[in-house]
Order: sequence, then structure tokens, then C-alpha cells
Amino acid sequence: MAINYEWRFEQIECSTADDPPDCARIVHWRLNGVDADGVAASIYGTCNLGEPDPENYIAFDELTKAQVQAWVVAAIPEGQSEDDLKAVISAKIETQ
Repeated sequence: MAINYEWRFEQIECSTADDPPDCARIVHWRLNGVDADGVAASIYGTCNLGEPDPENYIAFDELTKAQVQAWVVAAIPEGQSEDDLKAVISAKIETQ
């Protein structure tokens, strides 16, 4: 059964400090999955991005979905992967 997955970023919390300004600090994310029959499931989580790297800083209004997704995927705990998250969604869909 083919499942289409989509990352959504529900909220991105920014620092209020001026160094650097409007720096993304916490990402609230959701990974959705929908099968061919329209059965859906999702996983929700948060990701703390840690301290900003001044040499690689990206202003909030210049962030792309791809960049935020890369940060979230990179922050998945060691021993887990994006495929593991998709497997959880797949299992949820199969049990519906």
C-alpha cells in the first residue's frame, strides 16, 4: 500500500534576543501520511534547534520548508530515522 507523506511545520518559535534577531529556536512539526483509500495518520513533535550558528544564520523570513525539514530530520534521536517515523504512521494507518 502506497502512503503519501507530508511534513508540516505547525509553528516555529523564534528568539526574542537581538543576537541574532528572529532566530528560529523551536519547531513544532507534524508528519502526515495518507494511503490511496484516504486513510490518514500523523505524528506530532517538537524540535529544539539549540544555539544558532552565527556563520550559518538564516533569517526567519528567508527560511524554506526544505531547510526546516532538514533541521528536524537531523534532530531525530540517534538510533531512529525519518523512515522509522514513517513506519509508525504506516502502522497507525493499517490498524484503522
